[in-house]
Amino acid sequence: MAFTALFGDTLLTKDGENPTEEVLSGCQAVGLYFSAHWCPSCRTFTPQLAQNFTDYLESKGMKIVFVSSDRDDSSFQEYFNEIPWAALPFSKSDLKAALSTKYDVSGIPCFVILDPSGETITKDGRSCVSNDPTGENFPWTSGAQAVGNSQDGGGAPHLEHGKTQAMVDDFRVRQKQGMKMQFCNLFVSSVFCAVYWWAWSSADTNCASKPIKMKDVFLSFGIINIIMIVTSCMAVFLTQKLLSDHVIKSQIYAGQNRDAEAQTEAEAAVNDVNTQRVTKCLAVNGIGLCCTACFTMVWSIICLVSVFNAANDANEVACEEERPKYWGIFIASMVTQLCVQCVTGKQQKAQAGHG
Repeated sequence: MAFTALFGDTLLTKDGENPTEEVLSGCQAVGLYFSAHWCPSCRTFTPQLAQNFTDYLESKGMKIVFVSSDRDDSSFQEYFNEIPWAALPFSKSDLKAALSTKYDVSGIPCFVILDPSGETITKDGRSCVSNDPTGENFPWTSGAQAVGNSQDGGGAPHLEHGKTQAMVDDFRVRQKQGMKMQFCNLFVSSVFCAVYWWAWSSADTNCASKPIKMKDVFLSFGIINIIMIVTSCMAVFLTQKLLSDHVIKSQIYAGQNRDAEAQTEAEAAVNDVNTQRVTKCLAVNGIGLCCTACFTMVWSIICLVSVFNAANDANEVACEEERPKYWGIFIASMVTQLCVQCVTGKQQKAQAGHG
């Protein structure tokens, strides 16, 4: 019943749809293979997995369920005809989304291995199959190591199965902590954006100052804050999308002098179509963010002069009355956002040191 809860009542086999429990009965382990026909790195790993499955793993009690990320049913059917295992029907997109969320799938190919009760053995099944293609240590339960785990060609020790994915998961936990600080920064910016708009709507039109009027000071900062909020949100979103498991693993392997594996993961990341698109969008967004930040620095100096002139203009009664508001809003916004930036920077530095 555990697998029925995960995959639904039926799975697709070469003989059509059959009951899930019947398809997976007698298994020693079940692999969830998240893949797609359009994915370049999948086209590299899938033949290796299929060969190892047919020659060694199937006879040891391995069952695999293909969870498709194909864009249409015809691509799914074409890919399914090439693989020797069952699949989650393409129409069950809700279950596919639930499985991706449950096992934190952020990039493909991804190979998650479950025990017969449906509990997770490892989310790094790719390393298990790559390091132990004949399945000598199958089903790679906790603490098991694959053949050749002691030393690689360069003398660097391989990780235990699942440890690489554990490091990836730990990285993502720290990444989420950093994102919370980024969202805190965005929240503060949003609050002061609202304050700027309120100050603009309530500022006395007669309170003119050089080089610009006080109403225009608040209006310009409101617009700049909106632009900064939008570009910052895009940066957070695109960075999250860019940091796939391939990118993180390539960094982990490179840090352990496992150059061949690092290169493989890096090539998989570079060849991924989504990664290429996100990289381009992130570059454009970064240019926009830098230009906005530079303009804001120059504009802040101009506005600061205007605030100073307006708040100390003894000839304007309106300015005299609004002096606390001008200085209060400007100084409070600058100090608060500076503090949030400092805390965010400190948090990111701590994460980098922990990593």
